[in-house]
Amino acid sequence: MLIKICSYCGQQYPIDGTCSCNHNRHKEYDTYHRNSVGKVVYHSKLWKPIRMQVKQRAAGLDEYMKVIEHHIVKGTIAHHIIPVEENPQRAFDVHNLIYVSARIHATIHAAYNKSQQDKTKTQKVLLAIAGGVQKSF
Repeated sequence: MLIKICSYCGQQYPIDGTCSCNHNRHKEYDTYHRNSVGKVVYHSKLWKPIRMQVKQRAAGLDEYMKVIEHHIVKGTIAHHIIPVEENPQRAFDVHNLIYVSARIHATIHAAYNKSQQDKTKTQKVLLAIAGGVQKSF
């Protein structure tokens, strides 16, 4: 039996079937959780090429893990370091975007939600990575 690997969850499923994970989670998130500014950015014609440029800069790898943790991990998400809601003018700025894995993306948002001090510290590290500044942290 031929199998496929789900690009969303990584599970294996028969080639003639569908994965058991929720493929519509992005549509649901857009409908019920994403703010109107985010919808405009992520559904614009400019977003896809900018996201691809960030992915190419990172060679498809998690930039945070590569620079800070010195591990090679596949990236999956172009993360806005300074959120679109806070500064819409930087929505398409490649120096405000970092390519990360889903696990690091969740870790970054946890730090953002912890305290303003943690958010500022995390943003400084991420901006240094995205801007190409080599520092030891």
